[in-house]
Amino acid sequence: MIFDDIIKALHVFLNFKENWDGQGAKAIGCYPVMMAEELIRILRKESLELPFVQATNSGGVQLQWRGDYSEILMEIMPGGQMVCDLIRDPIRYSSYDKEDIQNTIKEWIKVL
Repeated sequence: MIFDDIIKALHVFLNFKENWDGQGAKAIGCYPVMMAEELIRILRKESLELPFVQATNSGGVQLQWRGDYSEILMEIMPGGQMVCDLIRDPIRYSSYDKEDIQNTIKEWIKVL
C-alpha cells in the first residue's frame, strides 16, 4: 500500500462504530489508530516496508507484512497493549515489550 492510502484507511477506521461488522465488533479507538500512524511514519522515514492495515473486531488495528516465507502480524489494542508475531512456519516468535516493539518490528521487516 502507498503511505497516503494507509493513513487514509486508518482515519476511516475512526468512523467504525459499535457493531461495524454486523457481528458485534467494537468501535475502533483513537489510541490504536494514533499508535499505528506513528509507527508507519517512522517506517516510512527509515525507508522500511509499509504494512497492510485492517480494523479488528476488538476495537484495535492490525498491521501485517508478508514476505515469501514469513509474515509479521502486529495488533494494537484499544487499551494500549501491543502484540507482535513473526511467523515462519512452523515457528512463531512473539514480542510483547511495548518499549521495544518499534525496534523489534524494524528488525523483523529486514528479514522478511
